[in-house]
Amino acid sequence: MKSVKTLVFLVLWAVCAKSQITIPSPSPFASVSSRVGLTNVSIEYYRPKLRGRQIFGSDDDVLVSYGKLWRTGAADGTVISLSTAVKIGGKVVPPGKYLILTIPEKEHWKFILYSDLLIDGANLSGTYKKENVALETTVPAIKTCNTV
Repeated sequence: MKSVKTLVFLVLWAVCAKSQITIPSPSPFASVSSRVGLTNVSIEYYRPKLRGRQIFGSDDDVLVSYGKLWRTGAADGTVISLSTAVKIGGKVVPPGKYLILTIPEKEHWKFILYSDLLIDGANLSGTYKKENVALETTVPAIKTCNTV
């Protein structure tokens, strides 16, 4: 009888242990996908939390400093998947998965598609290799409404 009680206790304990509360991530995951012409495009990203900080700027208390290479997004960075070759900024990008890197400035941003999805976000300057750049183009910065 004692062994049956022990077995029941262990089963109940295992069930309770499996149903742990999941705490929300500090940088929530999101994804979006769409078909554009003949190309399936999907983007997977983590939304950075501001926690009282400004997003962009020159101060120490900003999420992303102007002029610095940024593995865009948070956590593992933002990945775009393209099912066919596409033209971006007048340049052809082969199908595949790319990490989106950016260098934000006040007036323009450098937009980079990078083929090494595992680049170290904490040490971008030490692991960034020009040969992994599939696309690099400059785009104007456009201010949107401040709803955050």
